[in-house]
Amino acid sequence: MFKPGKPSVFFLYGMFFMSMLLILFQCTKSDDPLFDQYKTTELELNIDYAGIKKAGNETEALLLQGDVDALNENLVDDVQSVYKQQNAMYSSEELTAIANAFKKRKLVFATEDFAEYSYKIDGTEYTLTLGQVEEGVWKIIRY
Repeated sequence: MFKPGKPSVFFLYGMFFMSMLLILFQCTKSDDPLFDQYKTTELELNIDYAGIKKAGNETEALLLQGDVDALNENLVDDVQSVYKQQNAMYSSEELTAIANAFKKRKLVFATEDFAEYSYKIDGTEYTLTLGQVEEGVWKIIRY
């Protein structure tokens, strides 16, 4: 005949037994001979802030000049065909207005290969992303 108390007693004995095994045989960090080999260290990034700032200043100067051809040369090769058409539609006055807004730019983020600036025109926020195409050379990816 089934006794309802007997299975619960076996369950409690089993839980007690497993807890004792865990306490007695658990490996701590100090017991692990490989622990020191895998200590986490801070991620070291070599971000070229000087190059990013220089590229931002050059972009601002190109916009102020209103020189669409020079601006197109400052684009990453992969996007030149897309932005050449768009840049051709801008007048020099529009490029100057963008440049004046870009003067108040803020660096949103930077990594070893990418940097993004934000700027506002008439209350609308825009971004300009730069990419490092080779050591110390930054070009526009999108804006």
